[in-house]
Amino acid sequence: PRSAPLRPPSVHRFRRCAMRLLLLVFTCHAVCCAKWPLRAPHAPDVPASFDCAMRKAAYTFGRTLIPRLGAFPDLFYALGLNEPGCEGELQALDAGQPPPEPPAATLPSDAIYVSPSSQAGPQGYGSLDAPMRSLQLAADAAARTVGKTVVLRGGTHYLREPLRLEPWHSGLSLLGFPGESAVVSGGVRLRNLGWKPHDVTKSGQTKTTG
Repeated sequence: PRSAPLRPPSVHRFRRCAMRLLLLVFTCHAVCCAKWPLRAPHAPDVPASFDCAMRKAAYTFGRTLIPRLGAFPDLFYALGLNEPGCEGELQALDAGQPPPEPPAATLPSDAIYVSPSSQAGPQGYGSLDAPMRSLQLAADAAARTVGKTVVLRGGTHYLREPLRLEPWHSGLSLLGFPGESAVVSGGVRLRNLGWKPHDVTKSGQTKTTG
C-alpha cells in the first residue's frame, strides 16, 4: 500500500499569496492602462512616478513571495521595468538571508488532535495535550464541532481499515500540525523483526529470511 502525505497549511498559504501577486500585477496594469500602448504619454491624472513605483512594488513583492526564482526576470520584464523612464534593476534576494517565514497557521479552537504516539488511549480527549490515536474517531468527533477540523501530529498514522467519511462528515478538514510531517498509511507496521539463517547451501553460502 502507498502512503499519502497530507498537504500542510503552507500549501494553501502559498496559493493565497500567488493569487495576491496576480491581483497586484493586474492592478499595476490597470493603473498603466492610461498610458497604453507602451511609451505613450501619461494621462494627467496618473503621474508617471506613481505608475513606476507601483510596478517596482509588484516586482519586490514577487521576489519575496517566490525567493527560489532569484531575480525573477520574467516578472521584471513583464512589468516593463526595462523601459526608459522606469528603469529597474534585477535584484536577487541576499543569498545569506533566509526567505521570510510564513505566518503561523491559525487552527480552530475546537480542532480535534490525533497522534500516532498518543498515550491517552485510542479515544483520548482530542485536545492538544491528550490527542486521540484513532483517525476515524477523531474524524467522527470533529464532524460534530463548528470548526470541523482534524489536526494530525507528526508521524505515520496507520489505518487498520479504510477511513469512512459519510455525508454528515461534509466540510471536514484534515490538516498537518504546523512544522511537523504527518503521513496517513494503509500499510501494516512490522514489529519485532529478526533475521536467521535459512537454506544453507553446500558451498557455505547462507540465504537469510525475515
